[in-house]
Amino acid sequence: SGGPAAWASTSPPTECAILKTAARRSLIGGSREDAAYAPVNLQRNYERMALDAESEATASRLGDNEEVIVFMPAEEIIIPDGPRRSILCFLLWGNHRMAKRVNDFLEEHKAWGQMLILPSFIIFLVAMTEVVPLNLTWLSVLLLGDTTRCFFKLNMQAAKLCIREPFNFMVPFVTLTLGLIGGMASFDFHLGCCAGFMCLGYSYVTLVLLGDADVTERVILDGGSLVPLYAVNFILFSVLYLMFVFGGFPFTSPTKELSFTFLHADVKISFMSMFARFM
Repeated sequence: SGGPAAWASTSPPTECAILKTAARRSLIGGSREDAAYAPVNLQRNYERMALDAESEATASRLGDNEEVIVFMPAEEIIIPDGPRRSILCFLLWGNHRMAKRVNDFLEEHKAWGQMLILPSFIIFLVAMTEVVPLNLTWLSVLLLGDTTRCFFKLNMQAAKLCIREPFNFMVPFVTLTLGLIGGMASFDFHLGCCAGFMCLGYSYVTLVLLGDADVTERVILDGGSLVPLYAVNFILFSVLYLMFVFGGFPFTSPTKELSFTFLHADVKISFMSMFARFM
């Protein structure tokens, strides 16, 4: 596990969140794992707000009718990281030694789980077209291996901060849940299909919505763009969407509907439409 990390809850406004990372994270040397979680000293933020010489000269040349947009620095928060801070440690009731052993084992053998991601998704997709037996959708559970490895090592405190974000987590999570329910209902809640949709949702929540909660040293030092991750998820869900819309799944039908009465009016919602609208 890495050392403590600084986790910014808001992306610096001068950087594109998609091309960089949703939150700038950096290591702070010399800190301890049991250090207290706290915002960075306010004085440091005030010092960062001061204009440098070049910016001050630019501002002084502006006329009275010209407008200036000032980008404020992001709030910084120090979050200690380590075996005691992982989600797995929380699930094991604070047994950090066991959490470290499990996380280290999963990291050492992560290649096995990563190799199964693409084949399992392809088989799941093809099985839903009924070119092969529909029951082969059960193989989608192979997605759980690598996703669970990523989930177990997330920082608990950082994950709580991610979950509190209304538009970065709550809204996408609710719409994703409604869309997946529509998808599962379109297959009459076939258990294999339900397993596949739930695995895809679990993967999206862990890798994308909670991606900033991974504050391990390796991830922070590697940095890099999130475009490949976002692109892969966009392609996967786009393929599912197009297959639904253009009738690629024979088992589904627009006639499978949710019916209820609202304000003395009969309302019918197609499960296929529910999936397409919320995904």
